Amino acid sequence: SHGAYGGTAGAADESRAAEGTDFLFDDALSEVSLVGVDEVEGEMAQTSHVEVDQDLYTNVVLSMLSPLDTTMTRGFAIALILIVAALQCFLSTAIASHVSVAMSWTERSVLAKSMHEMYEDLRHNGRLEYIRLESKDVMQLCGDFQYNLYETPLAGTNWTAYYDYQKVPVNNWKAQDIPPTDRSELDTARFVLENTEYVCVYTIVTFIWILTIINEIRFTTQFMLAVIQMPTAASSDQRLLQQDGDEYKILAFTRAAKLVGMACVFYRLFITVFITVVGCQFIMWTPTNIELILNALALTFVLELDHITYKATISRSRQNLISKLKMFEWHDPTGFSARHPNTSKLTLLTCVIGIAGSATWYLRYSQRHAYYERFSLVASLCLYQGPTPGYWSQFHATFPAPGLCETLLQLRCEATLVGEKGRPCVEDWDQKLCKFYVRTRSMYSTWSNIDWTRQGPCVAYNGDQGPFPVLSLDVRDDGSTFSVLASACQLMYQQQPQLRFKGKERSATGPRVRVFPYREFTPAAPIWCQYTNGTENILHAYQPAPFQTWRQSLRTCRGTMLVYADRASASGSWLNHEETELESREVSDVDNMTHSSGIFSGIWLSKTWGVVVISHTGDTAQVTNSNLPGSPVTAHINGSTIMFPEVNLTGTLKGGEIRFSNGVVCVSQAEELRQREAQRSKDAKKGPPPAPPVVFFFLR
Repeated sequence: SHGAYGGTAGAADESRAAEGTDFLFDDALSEVSLVGVDEVEGEMAQTSHVEVDQDLYTNVVLSMLSPLDTTMTRGFAIALILIVAALQCFLSTAIASHVSVAMSWTERSVLAKSMHEMYEDLRHNGRLEYIRLESKDVMQLCGDFQYNLYETPLAGTNWTAYYDYQKVPVNNWKAQDIPPTDRSELDTARFVLENTEYVCVYTIVTFIWILTIINEIRFTTQFMLAVIQMPTAASSDQRLLQQDGDEYKILAFTRAAKLVGMACVFYRLFITVFITVVGCQFIMWTPTNIELILNALALTFVLELDHITYKATISRSRQNLISKLKMFEWHDPTGFSARHPNTSKLTLLTCVIGIAGSATWYLRYSQRHAYYERFSLVASLCLYQGPTPGYWSQFHATFPAPGLCETLLQLRCEATLVGEKGRPCVEDWDQKLCKFYVRTRSMYSTWSNIDWTRQGPCVAYNGDQGPFPVLSLDVRDDGSTFSVLASACQLMYQQQPQLRFKGKERSATGPRVRVFPYREFTPAAPIWCQYTNGTENILHAYQPAPFQTWRQSLRTCRGTMLVYADRASASGSWLNHEETELESREVSDVDNMTHSSGIFSGIWLSKTWGVVVISHTGDTAQVTNSNLPGSPVTAHINGSTIMFPEVNLTGTLKGGEIRFSNGVVCVSQAEELRQREAQRSKDAKKGPPPAPPVVFFFLR
């Protein structure tokens, strides 16, 4: 009877169908022998199966089983495997070489070698070079910092102009905002170490890659057991395939098939381990999110090259046959999975997840250790090997790259130094006055609106809040790269700079400019540290000290004297020829102006005009100042009166001051220095001022 499966149905069946009952399912159950999932799984545990992989290895084994395959056909199958093996080894070796030379931080790395060589060259065995990092080095290593000049007062200060720096392209130091491309070496290290999204992508990609390798090793091991346990055919002429419906089962292997099969097993294990080692290094040294995914796919491509070649080169009839082969059978040699099926399942799951998780953790740990070492070296170059205040002098001190500390601490600093053309010197250093500032102590004049006791030449901000004294910031030592950099900058900040220039010691004054090679000037905060008993504890040979020790080593930096030392005249370097003959003459001309014999000769300081240089000889004088049209201009002297006929302006000298008819007052720089020195001595007798309130500073 066909019953419910087709043909003629009985009246009872029609009646039940009319009533809407599930008679079809009931009849099916009556004719099918049902078993439970546990029974089937237990039976399979006695004899496990491994899939017949559709690849070149299965093809060559099947070729050894076919009596009709000629020696040439079998040789072609073996040759394909050898070609694929050569390609896999070549590609894996190429990846390993690229990682070692271009990506890693090992002894073979070009980047590591160049960075260490630069570190040693700039360190110069503790003697330090006159000029440190060039501007292109700062951009490549530390970041792109651009300053902005504001010719307006700054709230909370007495300044009439100020400047600040911006970090380009993202004006903050948050690791989450570091761009994936066009970033410095410092930001690359910080991105890998602290960017949350990168850490998540890295963990996922690494974990999946390890699972892929485990799956490959499991399959190869099961295939090896199947080959070993497969019966051996007595003769190669035997029929070794048994048809079972649409599928075919291999009953036995020939000796040649077993030999080739085991050779394939050993090669697959070798290439899997090789690609695993190469792949882990490849992923570990990949510093961006999208490259992590693409590189993992590239590794999978190398691993799957045998499948790709199989699909492209093997005949369609052979591929169809392989696709219809039944799975190979193999038995657990220990019998553990058959006796303890539940325990074996849990053990396998635990082992796979545990191995993949442990490997992922170890690779991340190794990556962090390597990138911390990389960060330490790059940070030491940026913090302690920046350009000096002048190429004409040797400083046994270390300076940060301009813009680094200013952006880390969110500093705004008083803008000084304007040339005779009315432009800031940092924008046009070809002005005579700017060159004069560089060569004389006028550059470090104490004539300004700076509160040296409470603020210094710079103030800090915390987001939109501020200004705060730089020393009042509380940079939390949380172990982050930002706290390392920011605390180093704060410890090197000189609120009341002290220096020895041309044999004279001065306080509450100092260089607020840095000079890159080829006379590229840029403003900078007074941040430095003496080398002896300071940064020498950090700048060790070949590799800096661990950054965790920097805070302790830099505690001696604050309040140290910056000494200008003349460079060795015997040196044959290009530094001795840095100034052109014309520039030397221009500077000498301005310098000689201040040594003229008249009572008006000298450097005069004004809150309105800034620095005024006057050369007085006889009844005429040459006056240089950016606020005077056509500067330098000629003035007439009549006793203690100076007159400017062209601008209808007169001034009278009395009590060390020149009072002009337009209300501008100029005081003698020499007199101002004497007053400041007297005030400093008086303040020293009173004791230190009260400490400013502490401002908690953190990266938002």
